[in-house]
Amino acid sequence: MRNYLGIDIGGTYIKYSLYNEHGTEVERGKDYIKTPKYDLSKLIKIIKLIVNEFERIDGIGLSLPGCIDSENGYIKDGGSIRALDRLNIKDILINELGINVEVENDANCALLAEKWIGNAMECENFICITIGTGIGGALYINNKLVKGNNYFSGEFGYMIIDNLYDKYRLKTLNRDTSTITLIKEIADKKRINYKNLDGIDVFNMIKNKDEEVLNIYRRWIRRLAICIYNIGFVIDPEVILIGGGISNEPKFINDIKLELNKLSIELIKETGRFNSLVNKWNVGVCKYKNDSGKIGAVYNYIVRNSFK
Repeated sequence: MRNYLGIDIGGTYIKYSLYNEHGTEVERGKDYIKTPKYDLSKLIKIIKLIVNEFERIDGIGLSLPGCIDSENGYIKDGGSIRALDRLNIKDILINELGINVEVENDANCALLAEKWIGNAMECENFICITIGTGIGGALYINNKLVKGNNYFSGEFGYMIIDNLYDKYRLKTLNRDTSTITLIKEIADKKRINYKNLDGIDVFNMIKNKDEEVLNIYRRWIRRLAICIYNIGFVIDPEVILIGGGISNEPKFINDIKLELNKLSIELIKETGRFNSLVNKWNVGVCKYKNDSGKIGAVYNYIVRNSFK
């Protein structure tokens, strides 16, 4: 049985685990190593330390943010990890580690995990939306991962959502609807350092019915639901799956569903036309939640090396 190392390098933390060829986790690594966003040498050093934890690795699958030519391992834009801009990270790591490496965009990895052994195994058309430091996404249409001409397909975070005539600050999903945005808005309202606040703290405030926090949270959910609604009508998928750390919170996904239904009802009142597509899209969470990136990275490695 072959073993593959899946490493998910996120905008905030690095997570990793060893998996076998069927996607079963053989050995779990650490989940919260801080990502050095601007220091390539430190990032490579961390990856080396991770690799040295395991006795035998038959290949490494890497999940990364940004615009990635996964065929060649070249990162055109490192997204939230600026140290990766315009690098062939695949060649660098193969030379450093002496082990074959495959790389793929993090949202694409989340989608691949769901298609392989997750909640979209039987789907021909589905969407993944990942919500974290930024907002990413991936499209699977007609049984194929859609990459786009410039490898930017599914980068929903760049969608403009407000202030269309404000030339000084266009609001995008990344800026105004990521989890870090929610945390910063609440921290600002409560006059505390946002670095001392995390998602668990936020949802504890929500569950305790803190009205100031609830108002911010409701606006944030509204913005996100509008995004999902618009994407849904562009693709008309069987399933919309949401991943990222916040997908671990049951209240979050329930609130998204409720807000999508509210949007449908509001539009029915305005247009007089009945549309029940929102309920047919089956909005849910990624099966492996915050582990999807690691699993998808391994699957990407296996697929790319299956005929070699």
